[in-house]
Amino acid sequence: MLAYTQFRFQLHNLRPFFAYLHSSLISVTQKRKYIHYYNNNRMKQKLKGLSQV
Repeated sequence: MLAYTQFRFQLHNLRPFFAYLHSSLISVTQKRKYIHYYNNNRMKQKLKGLSQV
């Protein structure tokens, strides 16, 4: 029982770390989405330029 409470306490101490990890993961996926969107737009503009020629 004591080991369990110690484990719970350690888990509680790790909570900010997990929150940080989660937020950083979210920001990474958002950046990836943004980069993907940006690249798609650039490709479309290139295709537009090619079709106009």
